[in-house]
Amino acid sequence: MLEATGLDQRMKLGKLLVEKTLVVECGLGENLEERLTSATVLAKSMASEDGVEFEKGAAEDLAEFVAADLMRLKTEVTKLATYVGARKVISRAEVVALVISEKTTTVWELSDMLASRQQKKALEFLDRLLRNGEEPLPMLGAMTWMYRKLIEASEVKGVTNGWQAARALGMRPEQAELALQNARKISKDRLLSGLRALQRADDRLKGGEDPRTILEFMISELTGNTRSAKAVNP
Repeated sequence: MLEATGLDQRMKLGKLLVEKTLVVECGLGENLEERLTSATVLAKSMASEDGVEFEKGAAEDLAEFVAADLMRLKTEVTKLATYVGARKVISRAEVVALVISEKTTTVWELSDMLASRQQKKALEFLDRLLRNGEEPLPMLGAMTWMYRKLIEASEVKGVTNGWQAARALGMRPEQAELALQNARKISKDRLLSGLRALQRADDRLKGGEDPRTILEFMISELTGNTRSAKAVNP
């Protein structure tokens, strides 16, 4: 059995596989929220098959980061199950540490630019990521995860430092501190509006529009300027 993230039927191998084999397309739908919900359920089921379980919120975090990609989801669940071993419980902190440490560093750099409405700097940062080979959909998934964490951070009360925030948010202290700082700069309404902008960007990516144009316009929305973004360093 062969597995792939996609099958290009314009290619010779793709045509051959379609003609000579049974090709089964597996997906979770086009709507971002529906995909994340389904991916969360699947993550929990996969973990159960491996003899482990997720603590509250951990499966949701994993689904959001991998952008509900089924192949990545299975790989990450297996990795996490192996890591926790006899303890049998996958924590949110372990999802952050083992799955998204590199991505969260990237998105938290971007979060400060978005919070302070530095549109030009954010567009340049986006351009650098794309030039370095970052894939738009996983990047969007990481940003969605970041916005949900900012909303969580905005609702945390009585927390004054990163260590306290880490316990409340299930994140590493340095990232939790950034979440707290940036959550104070962005209103709850703006955060919720940002989530809707991310959903629209996801829908447009799925519709086959140009990824760079979609992401640049999204940055414009998230920084509070909905005028069409100009390409950076075309």
